Amino acid sequence: MTNLGYLHYFVGLQILQTKEEIFLFQSKYACALVCHFHMEDSNPTPFSFEYGVKIGVTCTSPEVDSTSQHQLVDNLLYLTHDRLNTSFIVGFVFLYTQIP
Repeated sequence: MTNLGYLHYFVGLQILQTKEEIFLFQSKYACALVCHFHMEDSNPTPFSFEYGVKIGVTCTSPEVDSTSQHQLVDNLLYLTHDRLNTSFIVGFVFLYTQIP
């Protein structure tokens, strides 16, 4: 066994460790998701969900690739382990992944 020093990166988590605290970041993982799903040109928003939006089962937009959608939602679920403000939204979207 070899001592390699402090842990810096593990399973999508960036780790910054000091003598008093440990900080976890997922920004590198989030950026990799944006690139993997070709969403570089998407518009960021300061809010995770718009108030008053009603989502229904019927939709007029074209169907999407269900495999790609499941992969995106699964990756977002992993990303929300430390972000409670987005875990509700991703869980809500997960309800509608059965019929993309």
